[in-house]
Amino acid sequence: MQPLVLTNDGSNVTSVTQPPSNPQVPINTPQNPIAMTIGTVCFLLVLPAMIVALFEFINQADNGWYGPLFTISSLVNSITIITILLLSGSYFTGLIRTSVQKRTCGAILIGISSLNLLLRVFELLNYHSEMSQYYDESLFEMMLWPMHHEQLELALLGIIIGGLMMNSSHNQEQPLTTTSPIFQ
Repeated sequence: MQPLVLTNDGSNVTSVTQPPSNPQVPINTPQNPIAMTIGTVCFLLVLPAMIVALFEFINQADNGWYGPLFTISSLVNSITIITILLLSGSYFTGLIRTSVQKRTCGAILIGISSLNLLLRVFELLNYHSEMSQYYDESLFEMMLWPMHHEQLELALLGIIIGGLMMNSSHNQEQPLTTTSPIFQ
């Protein structure tokens, strides 16, 4: 006979590994001061990122050299950076508590970063097709150029952070007791 386990929200589960029956109940755990510091730094970096994104958008709107695809790609890149900072700051400071919130924020981050990755790959393919007549480099050699690989790394980093955020919703739910009075 398996012991009865009570979780933080008071719901009954039959196993220590089974999550509680109500995923919308926040798990109250004490905050780590290092995590709070990291979250606060993420929040503080949002404003400079927004200012840089605004000036970049104004510069592109004034000049219009590269066309609408470059402007959309730049906006998606800026939104990806700001979203990573906001959601990471919210996660580290403890504003995102329930597993539903963590999964939703992770899915949003994965979606925006995937769109960013898709746009960056199309931009790389377009650039390679234009420059292949001047440079004798393969697509993978052009991917090593900093102007391409840094943007691809940012998109992949957003996908990884979103996945870790979604996965962390399983790990935080610890039971209050592990045995029933029968086994004591």
